[in-house]
Amino acid sequence: GLIGELAQEDLRQAGDVQTILVAWWPGVLKRVRIIAPQVVSVRSRPEESGPTASFFSGGVDSWYTLQKHNGEISQLITAKGFDLPYADRDVWPEIVRANHQIAAALGKEFIQVETDIRDRLDPSYGCFRRPFYDDFWGQCMHGACMGAVGLMLQSAVARVIIPSAM
Repeated sequence: GLIGELAQEDLRQAGDVQTILVAWWPGVLKRVRIIAPQVVSVRSRPEESGPTASFFSGGVDSWYTLQKHNGEISQLITAKGFDLPYADRDVWPEIVRANHQIAAALGKEFIQVETDIRDRLDPSYGCFRRPFYDDFWGQCMHGACMGAVGLMLQSAVARVIIPSAM
């Protein structure tokens, strides 16, 4: 489920995206129902000159992006459920503590996100328990899911940077 509002247009587009993905990977993916606590006709959006956030895992790509765009970035997003399993209860608190300290030391706001989206989308991981003979998550879904998180934050941030390999 989502916390916060979801714009009607976003809900419609999510359905369109599911239709495309299921057509690309029949037998691997299936449509899911999207549950939002509140659906609004139009989502409020910040000014284009508003805050810029960047995903931050603590890895090399995150640090490179932070260094390259440090003056632009005001918020760091750390997400559980992409690289670290959603069910993890041991490592996640340490990651949150470390990344929160980094954000504070750099004068950045810290945004913590938790999602089970990889459990639901990656056939080689989580609930599917069947192999996919390629890097489905890395090649097909990781960036898209980061983009989806960015869209969910669009009422609070004007721009989200997604670090990638240099």
